[in-house]
Amino acid sequence: MDNAIRGGASWFSERRDAVLVVVRLSLAFTLLASALFTGGVMASHLNETLPMFVVFALGLLFAAGVAPRFAAAAFVLWMGVVIPLEIVGEGLLGGLDSIKREIGLLAGAIVYTLTGSDRFAIFRPLEPRSKSRD
Repeated sequence: MDNAIRGGASWFSERRDAVLVVVRLSLAFTLLASALFTGGVMASHLNETLPMFVVFALGLLFAAGVAPRFAAAAFVLWMGVVIPLEIVGEGLLGGLDSIKREIGLLAGAIVYTLTGSDRFAIFRPLEPRSKSRD
């Protein structure tokens, strides 16, 4: 923010692709691990609220970079249902304590959804071509 106030480039804009790749792969790793290791200490809302093949497929979309903005938006919608239901069911403090990982993942998915795909993603929307004048 200081750079924006002073008129300079922000840290995020200089490293946008690297940050978005890290966010995308973090979401991928968490979803794939939740789908593969569903019992015991690995049990979470990520592997209890949807069928495992859906969680695994969403993780694969993130990992491969195939339509990651769509996958991030789907994740935001999914957590937009799970988080309020958990807070209502467990109470405010108990609900927030049980979904702290999901809240962090939700923040990453919101950032990815709003800022767009990284340059390493596959099937990104095409950038509009600039019109050149002859």
